[in-house]
Amino acid sequence: MKYIILLAALIYPFQYFNAQSINPDIIEKTWNAKWIDVPNTNQHGYGVYHFRKKLN
Repeated sequence: MKYIILLAALIYPFQYFNAQSINPDIIEKTWNAKWIDVPNTNQHGYGVYHFRKKLN
């Protein structure tokens, strides 16, 4: 019985802690995304590609 009371005393304060609020713009608005694409390949196929930026 002593452990149940101790456990309740330790857990009870945590119900009053709140998580951070989420910015509604992140959830409701569409994101501006840009995708890297491999030319002349199936757009829905699988593949492993190594992209490298060519410096001139």
